[in-house]
Amino acid sequence: LARGAPTSRHLAKWMVDLHHRHRQLIEWSNTLRLPAIVWLPGLFNPIALLTAVVQTMARKYRWPLDSVGLHSEVTKKNEDD
Repeated sequence: LARGAPTSRHLAKWMVDLHHRHRQLIEWSNTLRLPAIVWLPGLFNPIALLTAVVQTMARKYRWPLDSVGLHSEVTKKNEDD
């Protein structure tokens, strides 16, 4: 029997997270557009998404791929933060 990695997350919290990921994928498939704000933990492979974004921009603007970078800023979740 295979075992997963040890975690302190309870099953209920994991199910909530799974529900958020599922809802996000459904929304994306309905619009077929990447939203302006992306919930990275909700993705199955965030590095693959970021790589695809860089490659898409390089192709769109005909930039050399090795000269394209990605810059991000962490923002507050709430106005009170």
